[in-house]
Amino acid sequence: MIVNIMSNTSISNKSIIVLSKEELSKLGHDPMPALKAIRLHCIDCVSGVSKVRTCSITKCSSFPFRLGNNPYRSTSTDKDETLSHLSTLGHTPMSPREALQLTCLDCCRGDKKEVSHCSAIGCPSWPFRVGPGPYQKPITEAQKAARRTNLSKSP
Repeated sequence: MIVNIMSNTSISNKSIIVLSKEELSKLGHDPMPALKAIRLHCIDCVSGVSKVRTCSITKCSSFPFRLGNNPYRSTSTDKDETLSHLSTLGHTPMSPREALQLTCLDCCRGDKKEVSHCSAIGCPSWPFRVGPGPYQKPITEAQKAARRTNLSKSP
């Protein structure tokens, strides 16, 4: 259940709310990958685990990830068929974190400022709504250099 516990905190709704892992833990957010946060959000949205598989809200950015896996990184034999189906539904490849951020944007009626000021801190998507995600390890300088090299080699 998504709960707004803003009244029980001292966080101001006038500033961008970004919390550390420790602060998130105090608010009841256990470290979890974005895929798990999507799964929890979907379970709440359709009112139960058994209804997630048959979700009919195909335009939702979380739809491709609703079962707890990333179809864009799948190694299954039916990957091409799945991706073709998602493309037919209007989905483009994105990361689970990006999908969560779009879900938050949809919840806030397209207002980016509202997303950054969101007070629904009980929502499983809340820690992921801005930035790279609270549980993501920082990128090392070596990783940054490798990414720059890969980008310069791209056509």
